[in-house]
Amino acid sequence: MPDRVVVVTDSTAGIPPELAAQWGITVVQIQLQVGDRFDDENRFDRTALIHALKSGGAVSTAPPDVGAFFWAYQDAVSSGASAIVSMHLSSKLSATVEAAHEAAQQIQIPVYVMDTATSGMSMGFAAISAARVAATAGSPRRVMGAADHRYTTSTELIYVDTLEYLRRGGRIGAAQALLGTALSIKPLLTVRNGEVTPLTRVPEPNGHWPSWSTSRSPKRPGDRWTSPWPSSATMNASPESPSNCGSGCPRYRTACSPRRA
Repeated sequence: MPDRVVVVTDSTAGIPPELAAQWGITVVQIQLQVGDRFDDENRFDRTALIHALKSGGAVSTAPPDVGAFFWAYQDAVSSGASAIVSMHLSSKLSATVEAAHEAAQQIQIPVYVMDTATSGMSMGFAAISAARVAATAGSPRRVMGAADHRYTTSTELIYVDTLEYLRRGGRIGAAQALLGTALSIKPLLTVRNGEVTPLTRVPEPNGHWPSWSTSRSPKRPGDRWTSPWPSSATMNASPESPSNCGSGCPRYRTACSPRRA
């Protein structure tokens, strides 16, 4: 009997819902707390969330509940899955992987939990690659191999208008935040060894730049500047920026961000 592997990831992968549906990828939602409201990430209006951050409101994240993973895995079992490959954001950034492991122990079929040591569409591309292999009745080993190859050859590039929110969440050291403010420059960030870290520094722009992250994934490991790599950019415009178009802005933009070997 051929393998039927179901791919599961979390919402930090940034996969558009229609693409997740196309490839049969199950997305478990990260939890957000804004003021007194605690709910799935996809149930919050992004513009309102940005305004809550800018106004100094209490905003925090939490990993999905173990129960959310359990029922996602149970749905896969009910659909006839023979195995599950569950890939998630870096364990150095979140306890999501731990919750997935705990739920996996309660499932009757094999559940392979992968710590991708990254986030964003680097992980999203990996999930899509894994799902494509799964769609050809690939074995769990092949599915995981496709995911591993994709996220280890992808890069996250992140520009933020302020480091304050990363500092509050413990995603970057307070010293780095203070240094950026003192020099009136902002770092270009990346995810390295599972942690958010400065890649380089760029001059602070006149006015407000939108906050954005871009992920690219080369078609061949040796490629540098010649291949049309799959890429994605997530843009969260500052509310004061004239380029902000509110909730009508598409979350996913195309960007090219080549990576030197």
